[in-house]
Amino acid sequence: MHAICEAEIAAWRGRSGLRKPDSFRVPLTQTRQRVRQLPLTAENRWFNPRTGEWEHLALKYLNFSQEEWVHMNLPSQEEVQRKVAHPLCLRDPEAIVACGERLLRAGSWPEVVLGVVINTGRSVAEIVKTGQFRVKTKYSVWYEGEPNRSNFRESHFEIPTFSPASLVVEAVERVRRIVECEGLTKREVSQRYGRAVREAAYRHVLRWVPLFPGEHDVYTVLYCSVYGSLAVYWYCPATVSTSIYLATIEGHRYIREARSEERRDQLARAAHYFDYVIADGAGNIDQRRGIRLGEPDVEVLLVFKERIRSEESKAGVEGGDHSDTLSLAEEENQHVSHDAFGVSEQQGRVLLQGGRPTLSFEQLHLPAETQAVLQEGMELTGASDLLSYLLAAGEREARQLCSQARREDRERYRAMPTSKLVGMKVSGAGKERYRRAVHPLMQWNETHGSLEQWSITTLTIQKLVGGRKDAIKAYLKAHREEIEEHHRRLSINPSYNRKAEPIGRMMTIPEEPTAFPWGKAAALQEDRASMVGDGVHAT
Repeated sequence: MHAICEAEIAAWRGRSGLRKPDSFRVPLTQTRQRVRQLPLTAENRWFNPRTGEWEHLALKYLNFSQEEWVHMNLPSQEEVQRKVAHPLCLRDPEAIVACGERLLRAGSWPEVVLGVVINTGRSVAEIVKTGQFRVKTKYSVWYEGEPNRSNFRESHFEIPTFSPASLVVEAVERVRRIVECEGLTKREVSQRYGRAVREAAYRHVLRWVPLFPGEHDVYTVLYCSVYGSLAVYWYCPATVSTSIYLATIEGHRYIREARSEERRDQLARAAHYFDYVIADGAGNIDQRRGIRLGEPDVEVLLVFKERIRSEESKAGVEGGDHSDTLSLAEEENQHVSHDAFGVSEQQGRVLLQGGRPTLSFEQLHLPAETQAVLQEGMELTGASDLLSYLLAAGEREARQLCSQARREDRERYRAMPTSKLVGMKVSGAGKERYRRAVHPLMQWNETHGSLEQWSITTLTIQKLVGGRKDAIKAYLKAHREEIEEHHRRLSINPSYNRKAEPIGRMMTIPEEPTAFPWGKAAALQEDRASMVGDGVHAT
């Protein structure tokens, strides 16, 4: 397989029409997409540790190196130099931020999505479908995206927000109750919903965000350039380089891990990090960074906080600061178990430096290769404290595993027959059951007159699929806006449920998961997995 893929790439390189580096992108991308559509068997699959998924073996070899991918996606040198030499000014950053917060509370979903774009720098598809947002601090969220097959991007990182993080997360949840994305790919989501968000960007933001000649897309520059410029202005610590800070909050691993400072700056310019600058009304550039740091509830991102603490700790030791003498109670509270790192009893004591536990490579009996990998990782992330680096890496791994387990549970319930869900008393199965009641009930109301329509209530759902009233109430509350909008549009009120004939005789909930839009893909995936497990090979 390796030889076949290499021969195919060599054939592309030999074609006269594929001389420029970026000309290989289309044939490679299209071929990989076709390969992903092939059925997997025990002979042709491999487990990709980066994505945590089984893939066709050809995808392992039919690829370019990361450096080649980066080179192919770089804009022209002339375009980059022009923008760097003459960046555009954001003369009223506070107005953009205020607009973003106002949009988060809007009643129309395109405006709400635009508010999230301004506050997180994420794209439409990430906001309405693929990304997961959780509150981290008052002004930051943990973001988790799809596993990146090319390893260009991080799949999990902290993002600063200009509005309260809880307001941003609530806006994302509200949009997802309204916008239907089941069965759509990321590209299809962008094509279906991107235009409405772009139009909203023109209406609300164009007055504060200038565009370069020939550009017309305000939405794209918002999440590619403007968000980062505002984030640096408000939150970037003075001790952190602008390129490193932006690569971290954008999840651009390929920039953060660039082989040299010169290469990192080149990639950062090509990624449009420096297209915009903050300026006053007269056009005077404001080069300040982190102007909100130090305000109540405003925190440095965790990855940089650990780095700053480590540097301050080092400075304290070098300056003769011996304030690390702790009482017995304090020492007990700050104890870290060395057994977790496989350290010997005599050498495994975690030392305290500047009042914080630390760990050194000398305390660990690690193979030279393992130590070298860890040291390289610390250098790439800018971490100088081994213990903090290991804890941060462990947290990322734990979050990824937990998220993967939740996704697998959701997919498993989606592929189950309704009768099997009814007999299960776990929360995930219950939510899927209530979902299967609400969806056909809405479809029923859409196609029947007022005498046959039903108000979606706790009792209605319970009569259709069973379940505890408190659990059904919680589900309906989570989808309240969508249900209220359905009732409002069709002028349905609770009195509609006073019928002589019970709802169970008028309509039934489908048994098979494939009767629901979201169940088709899950069922197909389960069938393929069963075929592979049983040794059945598609031909």
